[in-house]
Amino acid sequence: MFLTFTTPIIKQTYRCLIDWFLKDSTNFYDHPNIDLPWWFGMMCFSYSIGGLMSHFGITEKCRMSCKNSKIFPYETYSCCLIFVVGPLCFAADYLNLTNASIFHILDRFFACFTAILESTRIICMFYCVHQYTSFFNCIAFSCAIGCFIQSQNAQSNYDRENFIFWHNAWHTYPLITSVLVIIDQRLLTKQKLEASPSSLSSVNSLMPSRDRQKLT
Repeated sequence: MFLTFTTPIIKQTYRCLIDWFLKDSTNFYDHPNIDLPWWFGMMCFSYSIGGLMSHFGITEKCRMSCKNSKIFPYETYSCCLIFVVGPLCFAADYLNLTNASIFHILDRFFACFTAILESTRIICMFYCVHQYTSFFNCIAFSCAIGCFIQSQNAQSNYDRENFIFWHNAWHTYPLITSVLVIIDQRLLTKQKLEASPSSLSSVNSLMPSRDRQKLT
């Protein structure tokens, strides 16, 4: 009886997900009154900026730790943000918002894919960055998901103003993480300059045990 009840729900959920993923247009398709500001298009490239900061701003300790344990591909993820996600976002959200285009399908796929990678990155960086950096990164990511949901609701209601506001708020997440990377680098650099043997031991204690053994 339970299977009889849940099977139609599972099928309907699966059908909805497939229809959403393969939809080549937005709710604003052929909408005559959508005039997106230029800065909306520029904000799409915030992912490229975030990718650059991820590539050049991540601490060497993070790279060494994750490379040795093969946990997270920082370089591949950064290149994906720079050369794929940013341009795709611009093509889908700005150039073709009111048009039917395959860019919408690709944009959805990479948005979901990079959201999973980003949550993994936050977890992997927990022992590599300052504890406050991890905390605010989690908060920023949660708020970004909330902004994305609000933008989808606005799109469903054909609400142009709220869509622009919430979708731009969603696109600010890579910029926020870039600022967090800069702040974290400043904190770590200051700690390194002021480091003493005792403070170095406390920094090493934050490293995974495998890396501590290599240092010794």
